[in-house]
Amino acid sequence: MTDTEDLKGNISQTSSTLLTPETVQLAQQIMSFQPGLTFKEAMDLTTGGRPEQSANHQQRGKPQPKGRQAVMSERAKAAISSGLNQKSAQFAYSEVIRREEFEDMGKIINEMNKHFIYARSQIHVQTGRLLKNVVHFNLNRVPNQPEFDRIKEVLSKALQKDVPEGENAFAPQSIAHLILKGFNYFTNKFNRRPEDILTGEQVLQMMYDLDQWKDIEAVKKPSVVRYKGSNDMAVVFMDVWDSKNGICTKNLVNKVYHMGGKLIKVEYAKQREFVPQCQKCWRWDHGTSRCRINHQRCMRCGQGHMTINHDEFSTCCGAIHKEKQVKFVKCEHKLKCLNCKGEHTADSFKCVYKKNQNDRAWHDRRANADREEELAKRERRNAVMQQALAMPESEIEEIQDSQ
Repeated sequence: MTDTEDLKGNISQTSSTLLTPETVQLAQQIMSFQPGLTFKEAMDLTTGGRPEQSANHQQRGKPQPKGRQAVMSERAKAAISSGLNQKSAQFAYSEVIRREEFEDMGKIINEMNKHFIYARSQIHVQTGRLLKNVVHFNLNRVPNQPEFDRIKEVLSKALQKDVPEGENAFAPQSIAHLILKGFNYFTNKFNRRPEDILTGEQVLQMMYDLDQWKDIEAVKKPSVVRYKGSNDMAVVFMDVWDSKNGICTKNLVNKVYHMGGKLIKVEYAKQREFVPQCQKCWRWDHGTSRCRINHQRCMRCGQGHMTINHDEFSTCCGAIHKEKQVKFVKCEHKLKCLNCKGEHTADSFKCVYKKNQNDRAWHDRRANADREEELAKRERRNAVMQQALAMPESEIEEIQDSQ
């Protein structure tokens, strides 16, 4: 048997999916250096000793599972971070988009959402606010470019004016939430008076003294917070304007800067899941615009009147109103929270709901427990009513009127 026939026989035993002119040539070179190897063993060496099945899967183009490190690397390259909030769009002021056009922001938002609903669009505007040189809209989702164009078109219809083309008039951006660690809480190390506490203006001044931060614009004044358990150290929370993909702050975070004689580390701040409280019914997990009741509730007693009119319409003082025959009586009864039944108002920081405002899991567990408790009360009430209806008339006692 010749060498050519041996090679053909060996090739017939090798998977055809691995055979390419380059791998065959490389396998022949390996066999020339190591005569004892078979063609199949040389082909295995050309593929790095990988199993035949794995190579077949790669040859067919099947996706391989990515490791955690690879996924995190891709997210870092795409500037995706928990500190970025891209559910927004903003428009720079121009001859058409003027500040006075947005004095009634609620009307503008309602008009925009009507057009979104008519166009069967999944995106809608939640809130809007006026800033120094832009009008900023918070959206329910991260918009893509066609949705940005739809927002621009809807804004033109709401204003009844044509929004001009160009990047200056239409400037969608995002907000990056940063945390700066390493500041001294007091600017004077010898005095610890209230006027010596570090302020947000001082942080901005130190930030703009660095060349890397000169092009960064803060959304609002930074917040200085003392370290938990420390007397002289502080962290600074800062919201800055960023590009849509977070490129502006991508090169600034996870680095150390020299600010005010201290080494300051900049990171993305982890965003907590904020649970909203309705300002109409004072319940949790929905906003005022989505409240289902049509009247205002009192935050002191939970009844159907405004808080400012509690002394006039509260039923706890109804007997005093009737006895003294006056309309207004200063209520001196204890407060009762609508949610936790504590002796405080519904928006007080003493409430356990307010203390866990940033813990959605806690609110979900508490809502389920409250729902089960309400169902149990309803069942007990229905059982008592059924028992009362089943009683014979001879056992029913007539209650005399107290008057």
